[in-house]
Amino acid sequence: MPSLANPSEAFKVKSECTDKPEFVGLKNKSIKYCIQSDNVIRKVNEEGEFVIEKGRLNKIIEVKVGQGWGRRIVDLYEYRIEDDELVQYRCKGKKVNSEYECDDAAQRLVKGVRPDGYHLEEGLDKINDGSWEEAIKSFTAEIESSKSGESYYQRSFAKLILKDYLGAIKDATMTLEIDRRNIKAYNIRSLAKYKINDHKGAIDDLNILINLLNNLNKNKKLELGIEQIEETKQIYPSFDRFYFRRALSKTEIGDKKGARSDL
Repeated sequence: MPSLANPSEAFKVKSECTDKPEFVGLKNKSIKYCIQSDNVIRKVNEEGEFVIEKGRLNKIIEVKVGQGWGRRIVDLYEYRIEDDELVQYRCKGKKVNSEYECDDAAQRLVKGVRPDGYHLEEGLDKINDGSWEEAIKSFTAEIESSKSGESYYQRSFAKLILKDYLGAIKDATMTLEIDRRNIKAYNIRSLAKYKINDHKGAIDDLNILINLLNNLNKNKKLELGIEQIEETKQIYPSFDRFYFRRALSKTEIGDKKGARSDL
């Protein structure tokens, strides 16, 4: 591969594959697989070597394995991605006219599976691109494979942006079943409840959120985007105006005294 002719470039590609593999070994997760732009499959093996696998993605490759009776002995290899698995197909080649075909049924071997968090990262990248519906698909794939609480939260956030308020409430609730102290999930759920006029539910969530918030130190608030960042004087917009929002909901249910107190 020309892009790997430069040693520093080769090191960079190997590091990227080690840090963010597209697949890891089925039984040994220290083995990492990455698919290059030309569909070459590269692997960081158990010894830490960066090697090229036999076969390419969605393309049959002929590999000479010997010579006998005046003819080449060839195996055929191909990789495919099936249900989030990296699958290798291999068979003995038989020459028909000028091309090789499988002489018998191809062997199917699962070489790798998606690493934990793969679809979560994929979804976050799609959010950065503004592709909210595609992000939801990625978060759903991560939930199906790992039941990730963070993926439920991110999906609830994406659904809120797309005005699927009931879906946002359901996913935020799933997040809270995994982590009852997740302030971000209470925030999303209170916003969604407000949007569907469930003001009592919004107040209940904001009560818990504000109680949890009061027990956080400044560093944790900065990490969550709740505390104002001094350098930029900015605050993450979905983590703002908790008391004001609670005042609005209290007004809607006729609690004017409570609303004045929050304001």
